[in-house]
Amino acid sequence: MDEAIKILLILLLIVTILAVVKLIQVLRKVETTLDTTKQDINSTLTELNGVTASTKKLMEEELTPTLQVARQTLENVQITTRALADVTQSAQRVTQKVESMVDTTRLVASGASLAKSMLGNVQSLFSRKPKPQKLPAPVSSEEAQETKKPQRVAKAKQ
Repeated sequence: MDEAIKILLILLLIVTILAVVKLIQVLRKVETTLDTTKQDINSTLTELNGVTASTKKLMEEELTPTLQVARQTLENVQITTRALADVTQSAQRVTQKVESMVDTTRLVASGASLAKSMLGNVQSLFSRKPKPQKLPAPVSSEEAQETKKPQRVAKAKQ
């Protein structure tokens, strides 16, 4: 039995040695994988630093001036919009004044037209020539003696 225990111990020792060798192989693979991962991480960080630096440079050199110009442009647009609003209000006031002047002018024109028409009517009354009246037919001397004086003349003398 002694020998059986020795054989079992030897077998146990061989299995343990094989397990340790296998464990060492696995640990070497893990170490290799970790090294590869570390290198990938380092290269990724390097690239990320490059991207960060280029992004910072882009923002400082390109975006910041562009944004400043955009802000100034917006300010100018606001100023221009306010000025246009003021001009529009002024134009509306001028239009209202012109409309009132046009209404006044129309009123004066219609009044002038009416006055002209009335003046024309008055002038036509004064410039009319009296209608020629028909003269009575000549009366013979016999008729003249027979007729009495016209009543109109008689009434006029009274």
